[in-house]
Amino acid sequence: NFADGRLVALVHANTLGVIAATIFGASYQLLPVVLQEPLASVRLGRLSWWLYGPGLLAMLAGLARGWPVLVAAGGSLLLGAVALYVTVVARTLASARHRDAVFWHLVGAVVGLAAGATLGAILAVSKATGLLGERTFAVLGAHAVLMLGAWVTPMLTGVAYRLVGMFTLSEDAFRPAWAWVELALTVG
Repeated sequence: NFADGRLVALVHANTLGVIAATIFGASYQLLPVVLQEPLASVRLGRLSWWLYGPGLLAMLAGLARGWPVLVAAGGSLLLGAVALYVTVVARTLASARHRDAVFWHLVGAVVGLAAGATLGAILAVSKATGLLGERTFAVLGAHAVLMLGAWVTPMLTGVAYRLVGMFTLSEDAFRPAWAWVELALTVG
């Protein structure tokens, strides 16, 4: 059953414990390189990680054991970590002087993360209250699409456009028009 706490814990151990944690940590290191701007707040970035780790562990344990209080506590810490991450990245983006296709990939990714995390919180509340009713599957689908398609994909491709060229010494091979088309297709 898709609502089985152990299955939900396994899915989130992989998505939040591996994919999201990697993107959080890597983007804090790579955004200053990609944007040629310092991170808006290293202190808030570190604080987001200190909320993220315990929040993830608490939420996973609560899901696996069926302890709603632990799910709520962990989820709240995770949501706080995501809010700090979005704040740091958005403030860093706001200070960027060069606003090319890579920049807009990152903007789209931050918006996708904020929307996807919000839907995740709504799903968690709905699991306890039945708030969504018959709309649960539609919201679950939107949550998955936003997290993978609107956050992970534009974040990875946006950063890759800049870094692959830097690491392979082929920055002149970057085709901005193709990056814009890819972004439009991804967002679409």
